[in-house]
Amino acid sequence: MVEKKKYRIEYDREGCIGAGPCIALAPDFFAFDNESKMSIQHEKAEKSEKKESLVLELNEKELEYLKEAARVCPVTVIKLINLETNEEVKLF
Repeated sequence: MVEKKKYRIEYDREGCIGAGPCIALAPDFFAFDNESKMSIQHEKAEKSEKKESLVLELNEKELEYLKEAARVCPVTVIKLINLETNEEVKLF
């Protein structure tokens, strides 16, 4: 059995410049919206004008996939929070 842990993906919509590398790396989680900004594409995503977030249970492979998407963001508007420790996941 693959161990999964709970994480929250946080995205600062106001800071997004619409470059799109996160979408290229993680199209299952991110997509462009009608304003050419990234949006979390998941039915459980909590959305507002400024921020979007999503709580998911991820295994280590899925976490690495999302960490890479956050790393390539040129304006660092994607954060991953470990809900067990309430700490931001180190990307590097």
